[in-house]
Amino acid sequence: MRFKLCVAMLSLVLLSSSSAFGAVITDAVKLAGNATAINLVEGGLADGVDAYTDRNHVLVDIPAPLIGSDLVQVSNSDKTSSPYEVSITTNLGLIYVGLDDRLTSQPLSWMNDSAYTGLPDGFLSTGTQIGIDEGNNGSVDQTFTLWAALAGPGTYTLGKQDDGGSRNNYIILGSRTLIPEPSSVTILALGLMGLISLIRRR
Repeated sequence: MRFKLCVAMLSLVLLSSSSAFGAVITDAVKLAGNATAINLVEGGLADGVDAYTDRNHVLVDIPAPLIGSDLVQVSNSDKTSSPYEVSITTNLGLIYVGLDDRLTSQPLSWMNDSAYTGLPDGFLSTGTQIGIDEGNNGSVDQTFTLWAALAGPGTYTLGKQDDGGSRNNYIILGSRTLIPEPSSVTILALGLMGLISLIRRR
């Protein structure tokens, strides 16, 4: 038990550091869908970067601690694809999924299904938002709430945006930076989640 606790604490130390441990997301593959392929931009998250591979929608109001995170640009046209899946391969870090705030039901059902995603536990809301400028003209047209999940080295599956309406597809980020600030309840919850996951797996 002491070993498991040490491993969990070490994981949190690594997650709280933005030093050179390499990319969090090392590969991203679209497993199903009917539109444009996806694109992984390692360390490329910044204001003004395209959110999608098939739309002139750019990300704005990125929280400063997340600048330089890994970004998976998905196809916005795939939001209505059925089925639609993305496989992501990660090192130790956090996976963030940004959900369009027009979605009335959050999180999406697969985000709490560890048997489906392969993640140790589900996603928790950070309460933090980023914006999308749909015309790249300096306006914020939509906001997305970021949900976070702890991920160890491995390959995981993200599912479709099952809203059934015309909404922006979700956004995928990889980071070792925890938001909001490390003193928040969200960070404590993620730490406990990581510890419980380690205990379950061993």
